[in-house]
Amino acid sequence: MKRQTGFTLIELLITVAIIGILTAIAIPNYGSYVLRTRLTDAYSGLAGTQPIAEQYWSTNRTYEGFGTTPGQLPAGTADFVFSVSNDTATTFTVTATGSGTGPTAGFVFSIDQGGNRRTVSAPDRLGQAEQLLGTHQRRRVQPMTWPTRRSPGALARRGFTLIEAMVALAILAIILSIGVPMMSEWTYKNQVASATQFYSEGLVMARNQALSNNSFGRMVLTPNGNGQKDWQVDICFPTPETPCTRESDNWSTLEAAAADDPAGATGFKSVLRPADALPAAAVLQQTFTPATADAVYFTPLGWVDTTVPNGLRRIVLEPRGSRAGATPKVAVALTLAGIASRCKPDATQNDPQRCPP
Repeated sequence: MKRQTGFTLIELLITVAIIGILTAIAIPNYGSYVLRTRLTDAYSGLAGTQPIAEQYWSTNRTYEGFGTTPGQLPAGTADFVFSVSNDTATTFTVTATGSGTGPTAGFVFSIDQGGNRRTVSAPDRLGQAEQLLGTHQRRRVQPMTWPTRRSPGALARRGFTLIEAMVALAILAIILSIGVPMMSEWTYKNQVASATQFYSEGLVMARNQALSNNSFGRMVLTPNGNGQKDWQVDICFPTPETPCTRESDNWSTLEAAAADDPAGATGFKSVLRPADALPAAAVLQQTFTPATADAVYFTPLGWVDTTVPNGLRRIVLEPRGSRAGATPKVAVALTLAGIASRCKPDATQNDPQRCPP
């Protein structure tokens, strides 16, 4: 009868070492990715307070007292708590603070009346992971004692048999075949949500700058190399000689404040946000209403400037290619009052998340 010898101890140790190396690389990266997805609660919550604060100001002509009424601030989550400070007639600051001792503890983000986002504090999670990894690597390996004589029976008992190794690999393959597609789908859905948030923030910032500076504001879209659109927010102060139109050259730029800005050279300079981090257009296609729209203009009161033709009213994001059907279409719609909101373009008539006509 032929004896089954299995794997030797050296072979098994090499396999375990390779798995350990891959785990040491993968687990910190996965933990960092999970942490970033938790931080989106803070980003989306802070951005959502902007239109609510502007509506409050339009009603009361002051920001003082904003946040004291239920519903004005996002509800606290397991990861973040929201609060208001520095609420005066013309200013406010909304802060998202990481909750408890969980993974978001120590993270603090804020946004003010001008739409300026700031990271107040952010602990170095990667540094902690590297320190922990270094601690494990410094452990000493104890020497092993080998037997001086080996019997045929001892030789037969060491290591795994080929059948056992194949069963283990089959189980691992089944787990990966289930887990990897689910993880990929979950990651893509978060990317779609981030793309929606990206365009919403541009619309909110353009309107807020028009309100806070008592000027005209606009968000202009330009092509990015991945097929998505970068956006830039500019402001303009009209005069009888130079109104703020699409062709005017008195808008602010990335390098200089707008002409006739009351703050002079220290006034608002344009803000550019690239779409490099968004999924490529091959898997997430965007369409605009009107189809050829590339900008939207706001009046000093925050309303959409309808005197500028072909103004952007809606951005629809639809999964395409290998991601077709992975998640429903989503949209960012803009009302005549200048309020940007996320909605479902294919929702039924009675669905509260249906896009406005």
